[in-house]
Amino acid sequence: MAIILFAVVNFVYIPTNMPVKTHLHCYTRSSWTDSFVKTVRTMEKEYVLSDWKEIDYDALLDEFVPRIQEAEQKQDTIELGMILFDFTNRFYDGHIGIDCANSDFVMQLNNKLVGNDYGLSMIPLDDGNVIAVCIEPGGEAAQQGIHTGTLITHWNGIPIQEAKYSYMLPINPSVEQNEEPNRTILLAGQGEETVSVTFIADDGQSKTITLHRIGEYYDRYNSVYSRHQHMVAKDDNFSYKMVSDTCGYLRINAEDLRALQTAYAWIVGEAPFISTRMDEILTDLRSQGMESLVIDIRNNTGGHPQVSSAVAGMFTAESRTYTWYSDEKNTDKVASKVTGNGKWKDLPVVVLVNQNTVSAGDAMAQMLADCENVMLMGMTHTNCSCQTTGGICVLADGYYAILYPTFLEVDEKGNPNIDTDASRKPRIPLDVHIPLDAAAAEMMFTDDSYDHELEYAIKWLLEQR
Repeated sequence: MAIILFAVVNFVYIPTNMPVKTHLHCYTRSSWTDSFVKTVRTMEKEYVLSDWKEIDYDALLDEFVPRIQEAEQKQDTIELGMILFDFTNRFYDGHIGIDCANSDFVMQLNNKLVGNDYGLSMIPLDDGNVIAVCIEPGGEAAQQGIHTGTLITHWNGIPIQEAKYSYMLPINPSVEQNEEPNRTILLAGQGEETVSVTFIADDGQSKTITLHRIGEYYDRYNSVYSRHQHMVAKDDNFSYKMVSDTCGYLRINAEDLRALQTAYAWIVGEAPFISTRMDEILTDLRSQGMESLVIDIRNNTGGHPQVSSAVAGMFTAESRTYTWYSDEKNTDKVASKVTGNGKWKDLPVVVLVNQNTVSAGDAMAQMLADCENVMLMGMTHTNCSCQTTGGICVLADGYYAILYPTFLEVDEKGNPNIDTDASRKPRIPLDVHIPLDAAAAEMMFTDDSYDHELEYAIKWLLEQR
C-alpha cells in the first residue's frame, strides 16, 4: 500500500443485481477554484453519507475556497494537492480520496505530507507512553542515547500527547480510535531543519537533544507504519498453514474472483466455489491436527461481498441478511446475505483485523463476528468504510480527481451499513483488543519474523481449551 496519497481505498466492487452507475464529472476546463466549488456541490448531491456524517458543505466551502484561490494564484499544484487531501479527510470515509495521474506529483505530495526525517520514528503503547523505533544506525539520535524502546516525552518542547495534535493529519481514519498510531508515527516527521527531542535516558534522567534533518521521512514512515500494521510481504490469497500443533491459519488478502466467477456471483448473488474451496482448506487443516483457526484479514482491501458471505457461511448454521439497496428502484433488493451450512460452526476461530480492513473486508469482519464460535481481535478497529464508490470529479486541468461513494446499502434499521456516522465510533466492535506493551513493540521492530497479533491470537486460543 502506498502510504499517504493512496492511503484511502478506492476499490470499486459491483454488488449483485446492482444497476451500476459511474457518476463521472469532468471539470477540467474550469479554473481551479471553480472546479473545486463544482465538485463540492456535486458531492453534496451525490455522496450517499452526507446526512449520516453530518457534512456541512457550506462550511467546507468557506474554509477551503480561499486556500484554493491562493494556490491557484501561485499555480502551486503540490499545494493544491495538499489542500484537496485536507478536504477529503474531513469526511472520515476510507472510500473518499484523491487520485493523481502524475507520478512526480505523487512523490512530492507524499514527501510534503509526511515531513522530514530526523533519524528516528515513534509508536504509541497501550499505557499511553510513546517509544522510539527505527533508529538510524550511527545517526545523531543513536549517538545521543536513543534506541528502540527509549521513552520519548516531548517533541520540539511540547509534551508528546499534545504535540500529536499540533499538525494536519494526512490520514484521517473513519474510526477516531484508529488515529492514535497514525498521529504518533507521523509526529516524528514534524519540524524544520532541526527539532528538539526530550527522552528518558538509560540512567532514568530526562535529556533534551537537538536533531538535524537528514532527508525525507517518507521511507522511514512507510517502514514503521507497515510493521505496525503488519503490512510486510503477505502470503498468497487464501493461503493456509498450521502455525502450531493444533492451530490453523488462513490468510485472505481480498475478496477476489475470477472473471467467470464474478459474472456468476453478480447474477445469482452467491459464490459457491468459495464455499467449496473453504471446505477443502478446512478439511486439509483438520487432517493436520487443527483444533482452532486464525483467519487473518488485516489489510484486506475488499472486493466482492459474495466472497465475504461465502466465508462467513462456513462458520454458522444460521442465515442472515445484512444489507439492502437503498435506491428508489431497488428498495426491496438484498445486497448481501449469509447462508449458513453449519459444518464448521463448532470450530473455535479468531479473526484478525486492523484499520486497513476495509470495504468487503469490513463486511467479512461483520459477518464473521456474528458467528457464535468467532472472536474478532486486533490492535485497531476495522476501517468501517463499506459503501460503493462510483463518484468521480476531475478537477483543475486534470491534475487531480476526487472519488466518493454514490450507492447506499442500509442495514435492517435503514441506516448505512458499517460506515461510521459523525461520532466516528466503530460499527464493528472488537471482541478482544490486542494490547501493545514495550516488550512486544521492541520485538516487533527488532525481529522481522515476529507477528505480535498472531502470537497473541494463538496463545488466546490455546488458553481457551
